[in-house]
Amino acid sequence: MSMLEVRGMNAWYGDIPVLHDVCLTVAPQEIVVVLGANNAGKSTLVDAISGVGPRTEGTVSWNGVSLSGLSAPAIVGQGVVQVPEGRLLFPNMSVLENLLVGSSHRRSRQNRNENLERVFSLFPQLEDRRRQQAGSLSGGEQQMLSIGRSLMASPQLLILDEPSLGLAPLIVERIIETLAVLRRQGLTVLMIEQNVTAGLGLADRGYVLDQGRVVMSGTAQELRDEGNLSQAYFGS
Repeated sequence: MSMLEVRGMNAWYGDIPVLHDVCLTVAPQEIVVVLGANNAGKSTLVDAISGVGPRTEGTVSWNGVSLSGLSAPAIVGQGVVQVPEGRLLFPNMSVLENLLVGSSHRRSRQNRNENLERVFSLFPQLEDRRRQQAGSLSGGEQQMLSIGRSLMASPQLLILDEPSLGLAPLIVERIIETLAVLRRQGLTVLMIEQNVTAGLGLADRGYVLDQGRVVMSGTAQELRDEGNLSQAYFGS
């Protein structure tokens, strides 16, 4: 059974079409990656799912409940939480204050202490720097903080938009290891990536977007077929 189902997703910025009849599914405790080059429509897709995107049509359902037309806070309340591209931290607030912002929704307040312990267990550096301003952290630590802040919202589905962007290979490996741990703990993950190696190294299945259309989908192993993936990824 699918937890998340996107059917016939079209999206526009003004009068400019960005997504064209996109369909995808994510099953419980599955890691699904959406691959594509710049301007393929990847971020538009996850923003539309999260309720912060452009004008759309189509359906998004979560555990059989429609998310279409719900506000972003209401979608978070359903357990669907996004880690945004660019991290979007509050740089002048401390690490702890940024984390507590993630638990501001009524759904997650009662689990605040438990979630904080979970984040510090996954990312011990954040506990060591809990009183440090977020803007003074390294890029890798900021990405950890962004993921940790989203975990404070008690997600059932974690959506990550370009989690490896701009990070050193060792940090990317650490992020991938953390996502694998979260999946073993029962979390479901939808990940947007340009980094094919990082994405397919972690995912169970994947989709390839090109100019707003799904041009290929399959298991991670199927997508690793270099000829097929290159053709779909570069639209050749």
